[in-house]
Parts: sequence; structure tokens; C-alpha cells
Amino acid sequence: MVARLLAGHDHFQRFMRRLYRVLVGDDAGPEARVRAAVVAAALGGAVVHPFVAGLDDETLRAELLRRARDLARGP
Repeated sequence: MVARLLAGHDHFQRFMRRLYRVLVGDDAGPEARVRAAVVAAALGGAVVHPFVAGLDDETLRAELLRRARDLARGP
């Protein structure tokens, strides 16, 4: 249900296209696509996880950016 709701939400779709371009860039190969999917899934899951429910927005944003950069860089 949530997936269908977001699929029809124009703002979300634009955000996902921008995120995909940032994560994948010009490299649309399998490695870049899987890396982008992992980062997107990790971010999407992290923001709704009970472990972060008590964090203020600024703290959560800073930590998510730090972890997203770590994931996007890879090994």
C-alpha cells in the first residue's frame, strides 16, 4: 500500500530520480545499481526504525548523511 502511494506521489518520484543520479552517476552497471539500491533501502529503513525514534531531526540527518556516504563509497 505504501509503495503504491509513493509511486503516485510526484515529489517522491523526483526525489528518487535525483537520489539515483547521485548514487549511480554515469555508471549504470550492476555494481553501481546494487550499491544505490542498498543505500536507498538502508536510508528508507533507518528513518522509520524504532531505534532512532527519539532522535531530533538534526541529529538523525547528520548521522544518516555520514552513514550514507560510508555506504556509497564502498570498500
